[in-house]
Order: sequence, then C-alpha cells, then structure tokens
Amino acid sequence: MIVFFCRRYSYGEPSWHSAFRSDSSGQIKLDKTIVNIDGRIPRDLEEIKSAVDEAYDHKLKNLGARFMLNGAIEPRAQQSTMELTLSK
Repeated sequence: MIVFFCRRYSYGEPSWHSAFRSDSSGQIKLDKTIVNIDGRIPRDLEEIKSAVDEAYDHKLKNLGARFMLNGAIEPRAQQSTMELTLSK
C-alpha cells in the first residue's frame, strides 16, 4: 500500500483538509494522470508525528526551503496531518 502524509500550510476555510474530513474520497492529478485516493487523519497520529516531522525536515532541506520547516512542524500543522492512500 502506498501512503502519503500531508499537512496544511494555510488554515482558511473551505479547504482540502475540511473536504477530506467531511468525505474521505478524492482524487490527485499529476500531469494528465488522475488517481482516486482516500484521506483521513491517521489513527496513530501521536505515534507517527515525529517520523512525519523528520520527513518534512528532510524534504524541505533538499528543496532548499528549510525556512518553511517551523510552520510544517508546529503543533497546529502536526494536528492537521492527513494520511492519503490509493483507493481500492
């Protein structure tokens, strides 16, 4: 199973985050490819939070965007973590 984790960086409403909270099904488009996904708050969020923080640290460092790290790992962002999986 392929799993993606993502977090909010903007907190206005309506948002992709609130859309997944009200209906867990959605889609992602990359170029011309569209795939169905399911999004939910991870049941084990407290257990995986530090691993997701580390992944954000690594990715933002590699992108040269380390200045965004504080916002990506602040408590409000951590609590917005969504787990996206490919639909069956």
